[in-house]
Amino acid sequence: MYSDLYITVRYESFYFNDPIYEPGDNEKWLAEKSQEMGISDMQAAAQLIANGEMQELTSNREFETTIYIKYRGNNPFSYNPRFVSNCEK
Repeated sequence: MYSDLYITVRYESFYFNDPIYEPGDNEKWLAEKSQEMGISDMQAAAQLIANGEMQELTSNREFETTIYIKYRGNNPFSYNPRFVSNCEK
């Protein structure tokens, strides 16, 4: 018996370096962290994201995506996964 698979991914968006506006709290925090780490602000952001240390910041948008994969198909002897849909909220 095959069943369907739903994968739900939740993620946050952080926007930095907008040339039009003055630096906000997020930009100031990132500038401080990058200076402490001795690397550029975008390198620091990548490293902080990878280490799960961006929770201190407030994101400007949150997203949720559900991916639906159907495990039924033409092949009765093995899985035949099919990507069915991607719903973003």
